[in-house]
Amino acid sequence: MNGFAGNVALSVSGLPTGVTASFNPATVTGSGASTMTLTSTAGTPAGSYPLTVTGTSGALSHTASATLAITDFSVSATPGSQSVVAGASAAYAVAVTALNGFAGNVAFSVTGLPAGVTASFNPTTLSGGGSSTMTLATTAATIAGSYPFTVTATSGNTSHTANATVIVTAAAGGGTLAG
Repeated sequence: MNGFAGNVALSVSGLPTGVTASFNPATVTGSGASTMTLTSTAGTPAGSYPLTVTGTSGALSHTASATLAITDFSVSATPGSQSVVAGASAAYAVAVTALNGFAGNVAFSVTGLPAGVTASFNPTTLSGGGSSTMTLATTAATIAGSYPFTVTATSGNTSHTANATVIVTAAAGGGTLAG
């Protein structure tokens, strides 16, 4: 304004734990623009954070307000444990809860299932929050036992897990309980 040609250093305050800021360029001469990049870690809690961006040149200082919205999601699997006869299927509800306006696509995977047990999801992905039915299909050859497993819900670089257990019992007519 009015022919100002000084160097303006930029900074930001109000960042939550786990968020860092960088400016490119860090200093603007006279009129110009800088890009502020905010980088969060997986541990940054979801929420809205008021920020103050400050431009300083000598004794002059001006501020601008902004809001950073950190979105996230959580996942759960219910029931936590259930029994199924070898050769049958068991259904679990896998719920994704959107936090602070999360609207990303979430895909699922499962680890820890015994040999011969497969997992399928309907729907296979969720947008934002919602629920998917996970079906665990066993075979008649699935060995009886208690099997803890982990459901992983992933959206981009963010993933969260939920733990549950399937207890496979022997089909009528035999089998042994392992574990």
